[in-house]
Amino acid sequence: MTKHAAGLALGKILSFHSSRAQLDRILPLSVHQDAHSRAMARWTRTNNRGAEAAGCRHNSMLQGAENWIKSQAVKGSKKIFLYNLSQQLANTREALSMEKMYTERVEQAFEGLHATNAHLITDDRSRYHLQSACLVLAAYRVLTDQLNLSSEQTIQILQRCMGDSDSAGERAVRYSLSMCSKLMFRDPFDALKATSRQMADVDMGKSFTVAHAEAADGNQHTSTVSRCFYHSFLSRHGAPELTGAIFCKAEEALFEKASGMTGGELRSGAVTFELSSSLARGHAACSFEVKRQRRDEA
Repeated sequence: MTKHAAGLALGKILSFHSSRAQLDRILPLSVHQDAHSRAMARWTRTNNRGAEAAGCRHNSMLQGAENWIKSQAVKGSKKIFLYNLSQQLANTREALSMEKMYTERVEQAFEGLHATNAHLITDDRSRYHLQSACLVLAAYRVLTDQLNLSSEQTIQILQRCMGDSDSAGERAVRYSLSMCSKLMFRDPFDALKATSRQMADVDMGKSFTVAHAEAADGNQHTSTVSRCFYHSFLSRHGAPELTGAIFCKAEEALFEKASGMTGGELRSGAVTFELSSSLARGHAACSFEVKRQRRDEA
């Protein structure tokens, strides 16, 4: 509530109590109580309407600020991808020091793809997913068709653009996430299970279809993805191989970061994570399985 609104409310209260003092002198108690009740009811209704209006304005402002932050985050991720791409091309012999030109061509190809597929945006997360898919596909086409890089070499470059690197910054991020995970969850199984639910419920959004299942003994959690935005989009545009090579790999890296363990540790330790099936490999669904070894198996 603003100072002005608070002042008005205080004025109404003081005015009401002043009127009550006058009523005490000239009206019988029963009449005064009835008048008091009606006046209080009127004041409460008026004050509640003002509070509701102020609350609506406040919520609207918060929603606007949240939407702006989300839009800036999406724009920022695009800039980071293109910057990383430019840096990777600067170290690629075939680019002949023309990394700026090729990066601009990728951005132009991205704009065309994004505009053509804008109807696929159904929520905040699908806006990010569409942007990521269009950036990867545009870069893949430019680097293989115009720069004549092999599919394998192009995928390696794109993996680094998506954050799959061993730079000092990336190591710092991994270390920070690992420490946060250890502080929040003593049990790596709980950390991985929380990551699986968070990935599905928050990160994926409406453009994915996800179901969760818990084993009766509580030692296994499975998230099953039967509809994947990236698989659908990239298959429709003739590049299904990018789903597993880029986006499935990024999801697996997310579990490594959340647990603070390496991929090898996650496949062979007391607590394991495995992408046991995937749409990209021709299965009916993707299965993210988190398991904790039972004591009788140890």
